[in-house]
Amino acid sequence: MAGEGGRSQGSGASSGSGARGGAAGKGGNANGGSGASADSGAGGDSDSAGNGGNGGEENGAAGNGGAAGATGGAAGDGGGSAGGGGAGGGDSGPVRDARCDSATPDSLLGTGETDDPFLICMADQLALLGPGDYPLTGSFALGDELDLANLDPVFETIGTADQTFTGVLDGRGHAITGLSRSLLAAVGAGGEVRDLSVTGALDASLEPTSFGLLTLRNLGTIRNVHMHGTLIAGSHVGLLTGTNEGTVEHCSARGTISDGGAHVGGLIGVNLGTVRRSWSTVSVTATGRVGGLVGRQSAPGLIEQSFSLGEVEGDVTTGGLLGSLFGGEVRDSYARASSVRSPEAGGLVGDVTGSGISITRCYSAAQELEGAGAEGLVGEIGASSDYVVTASYFLDTATGTLGSALTSSQLQSTESFEGWDFTGVWQFDPALSAFPSLRFQ
Repeated sequence: MAGEGGRSQGSGASSGSGARGGAAGKGGNANGGSGASADSGAGGDSDSAGNGGNGGEENGAAGNGGAAGATGGAAGDGGGSAGGGGAGGGDSGPVRDARCDSATPDSLLGTGETDDPFLICMADQLALLGPGDYPLTGSFALGDELDLANLDPVFETIGTADQTFTGVLDGRGHAITGLSRSLLAAVGAGGEVRDLSVTGALDASLEPTSFGLLTLRNLGTIRNVHMHGTLIAGSHVGLLTGTNEGTVEHCSARGTISDGGAHVGGLIGVNLGTVRRSWSTVSVTATGRVGGLVGRQSAPGLIEQSFSLGEVEGDVTTGGLLGSLFGGEVRDSYARASSVRSPEAGGLVGDVTGSGISITRCYSAAQELEGAGAEGLVGEIGASSDYVVTASYFLDTATGTLGSALTSSQLQSTESFEGWDFTGVWQFDPALSAFPSLRFQ
């Protein structure tokens, strides 16, 4: 149902053949940089990432390898609901720092300066971070894998809402596993977390509003961090962070979020910042405004060059990529969810409600789109919405007020995509998908 004040732009041809699945991918070109060590992608075998080449995708993320190198793994072989694997792993995992041989639980090696960060070698040492000798303004690096599952006493979240992390945490490609609460209370302005994989599981239904396994709130930069988790969720919840007001780049999430409330996304609950080159294969179930990647976005939020492949289900509005668009922009992104189900389901966005909204050069191709008001691109448009939809498309197995419907064969041709950059942003690679994919994958 289209509201007043909006307009849809873009065009598409009107004939073509039925759907054709893409060939399963193989490891792609190496991106360089240390890769995060993690479990396999959704449903895949365990793997350890190195200087990761990109994998392929087929009706999801296909390809050889589990958690990927610098780009992280969207999904492993045989990958879960998405049906494929993600970015392929490299030949070697992260390197253990030899200085960890002399580490002790009650102190950290290093000076905390940029060129000599405090070295974290043992799970017990995380308790040292905070006021005192190892302030949250310092530089920290992981020297080894950390398993928090059997810590005694149990791990407590680092920092508070008032004592935010404004230093640097460099995972150096290592993994933190066994997490049963948020790693950081908040990443403050100027803070950075990078090159890390995190695995955990917990019931977050009684946690304060805004919750993520990595952090409750991000006002800094989170780069190349890859999440794998299982959450029983409350509201404003994502596997990475509950609320993003900073920059999230090259991050991913896989796993399950269930029994959520409002504004729940696979990666991020609420976005008011920038999400770039990130993705999710999480299966998300919640009551209100649910998205495969982000639950809700408000101005001045931006999602660009990102995608979602997981199953999304809600009681109000759901979107394959974004549950609700209150403001800001979504551009050069796509959703190929295995299913999107709710009374007002959108293949890409569940609903648009607000002003200054734009959706540019995006597409959706949900395998299953279910709901009384389900539409191919955007499920519901608020009566007062001020929006522009430009050069955006959806698979013609659905209908839609916004965007242009394309047949499967048209979705496989550059000629169908008006104004799209198939040199620097998008690509057609049969080893990845029959439909367009992003060059960073």
